[in-house]
Amino acid sequence: MVSLQSKNLVPLRIMQILSELSDSEHLLTQSEIVRRLNDYSVAVDRKTVQRQLTNLQIAGFDIVITPKGCYLNERDFDNSELKLLMDYVSVDVQIPDAYAIALVNKLAKLGGKHFANRAKKQLVSPAGERSDNKDFFYNIDVISEAIAANRRIVFRYTSSKDENLPTIRKVKFAPKMFVFRDGFYCVVGIVGRCTCRCYRIKNIRDLQMAPSEGLNVRTYLDSSRHARCKA
Repeated sequence: MVSLQSKNLVPLRIMQILSELSDSEHLLTQSEIVRRLNDYSVAVDRKTVQRQLTNLQIAGFDIVITPKGCYLNERDFDNSELKLLMDYVSVDVQIPDAYAIALVNKLAKLGGKHFANRAKKQLVSPAGERSDNKDFFYNIDVISEAIAANRRIVFRYTSSKDENLPTIRKVKFAPKMFVFRDGFYCVVGIVGRCTCRCYRIKNIRDLQMAPSEGLNVRTYLDSSRHARCKA
């Protein structure tokens, strides 16, 4: 007998199975879904699967049911959109290798197993050596929070092309916006009271939110001004 908890999980597990394993070229029969549910320790019969598929359709999920099987038709991203995003991540040398691999895998999973297997074999290779800055995504998160809170940040900045060389300076900075410059993801903002500066995020180390000082750093930066900010 199926427990109440297992019954409640049936539609969720069916959606998970369809999302991971089905597409218009790889249909799943109701019997196959029953077997896959058993892998999750959820024991149901074909009639239950059929009823749950119909309920999911009524709820608005784009599930196509044919005499040969069923599949999840519409996803959050088309395969071509996922492929483009995966290639962008793959070629971006600012992203450390381990993080790039993890992010590519997350994106590939959104397209299902069959798409993932094909797309990961077709990735564009990065043209250069990847950054070793493991704080890249942490930096983005803290900078975004600082912009929203109108706070300054402090960090060490490596201005050399070789991040391992000791050309490091300490910076106190009021970030204002993210920009792309010369192929790099950067943050633009104010040093001191009014000096505009631009920093590559991959070169930022030991980033922290600065203590609140009650200073006015609400200087407005329009697109024409941030284009002239010095690196």
